[in-house]
Amino acid sequence: LETLDAAAGSRRTGGVKLHLDGDTATAWLHALADLRLALGTRLDVGEDIDAERSAVPVGSPRHAELSVYDWLSWLQDALVRAVWGD
Repeated sequence: LETLDAAAGSRRTGGVKLHLDGDTATAWLHALADLRLALGTRLDVGEDIDAERSAVPVGSPRHAELSVYDWLSWLQDALVRAVWGD
């Protein structure tokens, strides 16, 4: 939250741009991993998640939950790529 508060002053249309040093990026990666693990456990996400995702109606609460899980997965992947220089 401190990282987001510090970046709030640089707010642009469509979001906030964060500049993370190595320690802060590592902290974010740990936090994202913990969030995904907790949410995935709560949602009972398993290997068959792709099949389930395609069968869930868009307006259902389950669809929204899986969308948050997918977004966290994307965010974690994007941060790993940024740290590794991809």
